[in-house]
Amino acid sequence: MTFTAVFDWDGVIVDSQELICEGYRSAGVDPPADILAQEGGNWLVEQCEGDTTYMDAVRETKNAYYLKHIGDCAELPPMGVAWHMHMADCDGPQRTIVMSAAPPDTALWLPHKFTAYFDAMVFNIRTPAKMRTFKRLHAATGLVATYIDDNDKFIDMPKGWSFIHYTGGEITYEDVRRCSQ
Repeated sequence: MTFTAVFDWDGVIVDSQELICEGYRSAGVDPPADILAQEGGNWLVEQCEGDTTYMDAVRETKNAYYLKHIGDCAELPPMGVAWHMHMADCDGPQRTIVMSAAPPDTALWLPHKFTAYFDAMVFNIRTPAKMRTFKRLHAATGLVATYIDDNDKFIDMPKGWSFIHYTGGEITYEDVRRCSQ
């Protein structure tokens, strides 16, 4: 059986929290310091007073800033897990996937060091949609995987899947494999 690990992007593979905050500030809004924990929150709606046209403009400006600078972000330890899975002579076939709410064109702006170790990269997908996708994949193909994310909101894994709540620090291939068993 192919071992599959699905990684979130921001806060798991790349240290991009400050970049996201800078992007929002470049659009004229003051984001919360814990921006990566804000999925599902309404801080932007409040700051833009519900003006959807203004919110779209803010997101567009933030995304342009993000795409321009994402390649400058430092890698986080889970990137080493992806490297190990892709490069090392491991225990049978392995697959590495990124699924993230990052802007849709993120993969086009990344240096090779960030894209070389992933079999697939899906951007512009929020956590609830990831959970639905995981369940559909599991139902249709029997896929079982380990999902690694820095946010534990909205997590509802399919049967047999495992979840690692990455909160910083070291994480190894062995940690991920152990969690999946």
